[in-house]
Amino acid sequence: MRPGDFFGSVVFEYAEAPLVQAVEGEAGLLAENPVVDDLVAGNISVGAAFHERLRLDVLAPVYFTSLGPEGRMGPAMGDIRMSAMFSLLPPEDVPSGAGGFGAGIIGHLDAPSGNAGRFLGRGRIGGGGKIAATYELPVATFTADAGIEASPGLDLENLVGGPYAVGGAAIGVVVRRKAGVTLEGIVRSPLSASDVAGTAMQAEGVLSVRGRSQKGLGWTVGGSAGLTEGAGTPVFRAFLGFGFGHHEPPQVADVDTEGRMGVRDGCPLQPETKNGWKDDDGCPDKLGAMSVEARFDGRTWPALVDLTGPKGTEQIEIGDEGVVRDAVPGSQWSATAVTTDCLAGEGKATAREGGTALVVELKPVFDARVKVLVLTPAGDPIPEAVAVWRNEKTPHCVPDGVHMVQRGELVQDVGPGTHVLSVTAEGFTSEETQVTTTSKRLQEVIVLLKETRIRVEEKQIVILDKVFFETAKAVIKPESFGLLDEVATTILTNPQVGRVEIAGHTDNQGSESYNQRLSQQRAESVREYLIGKGVDPQRLVAAGYGETRPIDTNRTPTGRERNRRVEFNLLDAEEGTP
Repeated sequence: MRPGDFFGSVVFEYAEAPLVQAVEGEAGLLAENPVVDDLVAGNISVGAAFHERLRLDVLAPVYFTSLGPEGRMGPAMGDIRMSAMFSLLPPEDVPSGAGGFGAGIIGHLDAPSGNAGRFLGRGRIGGGGKIAATYELPVATFTADAGIEASPGLDLENLVGGPYAVGGAAIGVVVRRKAGVTLEGIVRSPLSASDVAGTAMQAEGVLSVRGRSQKGLGWTVGGSAGLTEGAGTPVFRAFLGFGFGHHEPPQVADVDTEGRMGVRDGCPLQPETKNGWKDDDGCPDKLGAMSVEARFDGRTWPALVDLTGPKGTEQIEIGDEGVVRDAVPGSQWSATAVTTDCLAGEGKATAREGGTALVVELKPVFDARVKVLVLTPAGDPIPEAVAVWRNEKTPHCVPDGVHMVQRGELVQDVGPGTHVLSVTAEGFTSEETQVTTTSKRLQEVIVLLKETRIRVEEKQIVILDKVFFETAKAVIKPESFGLLDEVATTILTNPQVGRVEIAGHTDNQGSESYNQRLSQQRAESVREYLIGKGVDPQRLVAAGYGETRPIDTNRTPTGRERNRRVEFNLLDAEEGTP
C-alpha cells in the first residue's frame, strides 16, 4: 500500500436459500420453508490507504429483492461494515509479484443499518478482528486468515447469537498478465456450546475469475456453493462485479549508502531498484531486453540454443520469434545454436540499456562423409562420371553443383539427413540412390551404371529407345519410366544444356487437329514426369507438332511407327558448342 491508493467497486450477487426453516410435519418428515430466498443484492465498497501500512474500507450491501414468508419484498439496506487493515509485514513490492511472506491485522465494525425483520441485518452493533497472512509467488498467491466475530445476542426459534470463530483460506493463480483464478474457502462457527441446529457451522466454497486493465479498471465473475447447512449459508451464490483502483507511484524518500539524504543519492525521492545494475546510484532503473534469435538465409529459424550470461548457461528452445531475457547493461552474452537438420552457429553480444539483439547466424555443417563408388555391373570402376546431390526439404544440407567422379571414386562431405544422389556417365545410364547420412561417420555407397540408352548431341538429347504411350492416349507406359529417368538425370547433371524442348510427333492416322492435340498432350505428360523427378519446370518446354514433321513414310507400318516419337531438343544450343 502507498498513501493515496484508493478503490471503488460494486459486486452484484444472487443467493439461493441462505436461510431456511425446517418444520417437522406428519410422520416426522421435515418441511423446508425459505425464510430468505432468491436474494439479489449489490455490494458497494470503497477503500483508501492513508499510510503505507494502513487502509480503511467501507462495505454497504443493498438488497434489491428477496423472497420471504410474506412473499416477494423490495429493496432494503444491509448492515454497513467499516474495516481497517494494518500491515505488520508487507510483501516486497517487486514487478514479478513474487513478494514473499506478508502478515497483517484486520478489524471491523458493523453498523445496524440492515432490515432485521427480513433477516437482512442483525439489529445491533457487531464487530470482530482477524489475523491474516499471505505468501506471494510469481504466478500464485496463498492467503489465510483467522479470528473472532462478536455477533449480537439473538433468541429466535433456534437462532442464537454470541461469539463466532471465523476463518478462511484461498489460492490465486495468474493465468494471464492481468487476469487470474481464485479458489476460496470460508468458515464461521459458533463458540458457544449448544445442541440446536441454528448453531451449525457455516462453510462456503468460492471460485472466481478476476482481471484488471492497465488503466485500473477491474472485474470479477464467479460463484460459490454451501458446504454445510448452517444458517446464512446459501445453496449457491453467483456474482459479477466491476471496479476501479488507483495505485500511487512510490513517494517514499530514498537514502544513500550513508543512511541520509546526500549528493551520492541521485534520486532522493525515488527508491533504488535492486537488479544488479547501478544499484548504488539511488535511482530506479530497468534492465535491458536481450532478444535471442537464430537466422539462416535472411529469416529466423527454430533452434536449440545454449545461452550463456552472467549467471551461467541455460538451454532454451527458440521458435520463429526468438526469446527475450532481462540483461544487465554492459554484461556479456554468448549463444550457440543447432537445428534439427544440419545448421549450427555461434553469436555474441553486449547488453545495452535500450535493448540488444543477439543474432546467431546459422551455417550448414557438413560433418558426414560419404565415399561413392561408381562401377559397372561387372564391378569395374567407370573412369569419369558426374554426381549431383538433392534434398527437397533441406537443400542447404547437400553441396551445390555438379561433382566429378574420377576413376570411379568420389569422397564427399554432406550434412546429416536423407538425401538423393544422382550419378551419370557418358555412355551409361543414370542412377538415383537414397542416402541417409549421420554426423561424424564415414559411409560407403556403391552405384552401378549400365550402358545408356541416351546420347547428348550438339542440339538434341538422343534417346536410343522409344517413349511408349497407351493407344490413342497421353498415358506413359511403365516400360518407359526407366528411359525417362535417364533423361531426367541427364538434364539434372548437365545444367549447361539449358532449356529442353519436349517435342511430340504422330503419324498421319486421324485428323490433323486430333494428331496435333494428342502430340501436345503426350509432350506435356513427359514434361510433368520429368518435373516429378526434380527437373526445374523453367527448363522444360512441351510442344506438339502432330503429323507435320515426319522422319519416314506414313505409307507403311514401320514408317508410321518411326514417326510416332518424342524428341528432346536443346533450345539454347549454339552452333559449334561442344
